[in-house]
Amino acid sequence: MATPAERQRAYRARHTSGDGTRTIVNLMIDGHAYLALKQLARHKGMNLAKLVEALATSAENRAVARMSAPAQKVYHDGEGDPRPLLVPPGAHPATQYKKSTR
Repeated sequence: MATPAERQRAYRARHTSGDGTRTIVNLMIDGHAYLALKQLARHKGMNLAKLVEALATSAENRAVARMSAPAQKVYHDGEGDPRPLLVPPGAHPATQYKKSTR
């Protein structure tokens, strides 16, 4: 008979992928937020994981779309100033990048 640790290891191996496309996320959130996510997932006909994936992807896409080109490079490369340099709505992205004085 398998120990609980062995069963958990087997479960994780079955539910994650070796190529990094699936991973297990354990987190604690407010109970109201959890219920809201469950309700929204049910309303959209999704499971909780698919809903969180969709919300995260949508939020990232919106945030990146508001960044100037240099800020997008910093965001995607992970180098330089990590603060997102957001472009205000209606502003021209090329005029929004300012070098950090730090």
